[in-house]
Amino acid sequence: MNPQAAARQAILVLGIARSGTSALSGALAAMGVAFGSGLKPPDRQNPKGNFEHFELSRLNQQALALFGLDWSSAAPLPGAWLARAAVRPIRDKVAEILQRDFGAAALFGIKDPRLVALWPLYREALAARGCEVTFVTIERAADEVARSIRASGYLHGPDAPGRLAALHRFYMDELDRLVACHGALRVRHDALMRDPAGTLRDLAGRLPFGKAGVAADVAAGAATIDRQLYRQRQTRGE
Repeated sequence: MNPQAAARQAILVLGIARSGTSALSGALAAMGVAFGSGLKPPDRQNPKGNFEHFELSRLNQQALALFGLDWSSAAPLPGAWLARAAVRPIRDKVAEILQRDFGAAALFGIKDPRLVALWPLYREALAARGCEVTFVTIERAADEVARSIRASGYLHGPDAPGRLAALHRFYMDELDRLVACHGALRVRHDALMRDPAGTLRDLAGRLPFGKAGVAADVAAGAATIDRQLYRQRQTRGE
């Protein structure tokens, strides 16, 4: 294996929607992790950016839609889904984009809540490029996630509370299974909001910045965290 290729590092940021994956990815980007140039634009819910690669996000949507699923589905993909003929063009396109947009990056990141289910779609392409993968998860209190999703208008109606509870359980179960197989660095959302510099300094010490030859700029990462955007925090006594 090419030693230079073997040194390349991929960081996958995982977590349920509205758990803080965008804030964490924005901090990592400022610290020196490349998330690519074709990112989804900022919006009302993420005014500092989503840090999701637009084309990869579309492909992730298409992969789930093949099986009647989307990001809000609290249901697993069917068995042997990756081997199905309809998935092959998506797998090939993912591999093409990873090479095109991250082929020269020593340290890069990919963020999309759907990666919790779709990680196998990326595994082969990353391995073929000699990438070492580090998973980073961010965890937020279930009621904060639920309030944030409702405030975003993503799920509504009288059945929304039950759907949100089921969705959170599903994502946590999927994360637990993935972490049990591959390991992960865990970040708590409340810690990131309360002490950005300390939380990111600890995370930087465990991430492969050194392997990639990248100096982590913790101060720049901490400066991206805006506590004013922590709108659905728990209140004392909840």
